[in-house]
Amino acid sequence: MATAVMALLIVCAIGGAFLLGRLVTSPSQKALQEAPASVQSYAVVEQRTVNATERITGTLSSGQSSAIGTSAVAASPVVTHMPLSPGAKVLPLQYLGSLGEQPVFAMSASIPLFRDLKLGDRGNDVFMLQNFLSSHGFPGVSSSGSVDAVTLEAVRLVYTNQGLEAPGKTAKDTVFHHAHFLRFGDGSGIVTKAAAVASSVSEKSPLLTISRGDAIVTARVTLPTADEIRKGDVVGLAAGEKTATGTVTDVGDFRTDDSGISARDVTVRPDGNLSSVSTVSITPKGTAGPGPAVPMIALREENGQTYVMAARSRSDEPRRINVKVLRQADGWAAIAPETDLPVGSVLWIP
Repeated sequence: MATAVMALLIVCAIGGAFLLGRLVTSPSQKALQEAPASVQSYAVVEQRTVNATERITGTLSSGQSSAIGTSAVAASPVVTHMPLSPGAKVLPLQYLGSLGEQPVFAMSASIPLFRDLKLGDRGNDVFMLQNFLSSHGFPGVSSSGSVDAVTLEAVRLVYTNQGLEAPGKTAKDTVFHHAHFLRFGDGSGIVTKAAAVASSVSEKSPLLTISRGDAIVTARVTLPTADEIRKGDVVGLAAGEKTATGTVTDVGDFRTDDSGISARDVTVRPDGNLSSVSTVSITPKGTAGPGPAVPMIALREENGQTYVMAARSRSDEPRRINVKVLRQADGWAAIAPETDLPVGSVLWIP
């Protein structure tokens, strides 16, 4: 009898423990049971301006370099004034500096400079000088081959227009000092190196080193910027502390390089000097107007195709809509207009 009672008590104890376990929940289990279901996040397609600020690395190719002022003027090779610095643009007849207190100017290399000229001198060198002056700011000069007062007045103005003392008080007593005019070539150039004041010029240390011909910046531009950049666009250029703007002069077709990347070759003409560097950072200037845009977090991708899950309202069932991304900036992506994805459409955030 006692054995039967003991067995019954054991069975009751086990059953009670089981029932108690069913009724008692641990804190961790309770937290899991009470945790809210995941909340779906939404966004909408907006009409906004999205301008990319992508920086592109380009390579600068400079023009041909030439030396100006490798010999002394009036027997003095010492630089006494240097108004130019690297990056300065040089034009024909521009004041380049002084050697031994004598001013020197840029002159076309096609003019045969071998003698000083005064009133009444004649020769082919006079004819060519007059022709040059008449086409460089002094249209009143006649190409007669004979030095006259009008020619010498133009020579005076080359000095005085740049704040320098003329080689004569009047046109008639003015002398064209050929040593004051250094062979420069035609067109313009950019200073890449300038001699310091108190230094002496020589064949190895010219007064100025000039880069002639247009410098260009070339770069490989990938998507999406490659589809946006256009010939004639103005872009920002930077190289270290140097900054400038440039104009896109050519945009090539898409080409795949050895690394398998497809891109366009873009050429930019700098509007300022970057001639002392080889690597340039290019920043396209955003000019795009407003258009449909979606938050970047709403974009999904599968097998190389970008898409969103969207519907007209939250109560509708979302569906996949493929999109073409045009630009990306500040967390937003500008997309090509889609009939099935008008502005105001609701986006499901993954």
